[in-house]
Amino acid sequence: MTIKIDKTAPAVHAVPSRPPDVNGWYNHPVPVSFAGSDATSGLAGCSSTTYSGPDNGSASVVGTCSDNAGNVGSATYGLSYDATPPSLGKVTAKHGDRNVLLGWTASPDVQGVQVMRSRGSGPNKLIFNGTGAAFRDKGLRPGAQYHYTVSAFDVAANSATQALTVTATGRLINPVPGERVSARPHLAWLPAKGASYYNVQLIRGKRILTAWPTHAHFKLPRSWVYQGHRYRLRPGVYRWYVWPGLGARARGHYGRMLGGSTFVYAG
Repeated sequence: MTIKIDKTAPAVHAVPSRPPDVNGWYNHPVPVSFAGSDATSGLAGCSSTTYSGPDNGSASVVGTCSDNAGNVGSATYGLSYDATPPSLGKVTAKHGDRNVLLGWTASPDVQGVQVMRSRGSGPNKLIFNGTGAAFRDKGLRPGAQYHYTVSAFDVAANSATQALTVTATGRLINPVPGERVSARPHLAWLPAKGASYYNVQLIRGKRILTAWPTHAHFKLPRSWVYQGHRYRLRPGVYRWYVWPGLGARARGHYGRMLGGSTFVYAG
């Protein structure tokens, strides 16, 4: 009679289906199988599992192998797991002279931000890749539309994306060139150094309004009188221009025109 004795558990090790996805982290479910060896009675079988959360920088899974004598060995596989994208708030745009300042808010786990820009049917171009919560895009053409895509990434390369389309301006920033408005527009422009007042002129076929505000904005009135004629906004395309006034208004001394722009009044 032959007596066989095996009291030793198999040696076990983990076999993940792939290496970590990015920076030592997994960002989507990872199957893990277990393999082993047994020199005495031989291996009977091993377990497998899939880790799919929760997010944990020190996660682990445990697997087992058994031999033909019923001994069971185990092994642990440690991993870092994050499948949750960061949060990215609405992207804002502040107009400048041929530039726009993009701003955003992001959750603390964001490690980097990319900004892509396209114009019309043109290709996307990477214009920012770094950290921070703002980026100024310069050298824009007034009246042209630019589409921006802002993407925020965490350490595991999970991402959140926000998009924004901006019409570039010169020094006249509101309404943006060609903007369609349904209420009386609040005209606004970038302040001019040394200006004590401004001259604003509104054109529709001919000049129909001139005003001298002391600040860099002017809301069009409901109606007004210019050169003996009463006017009010009617649907159509309007052009407007601004000059900086230097010194006392009575002197009538103006600097170079700040610019001209258009808007469409829909009524």
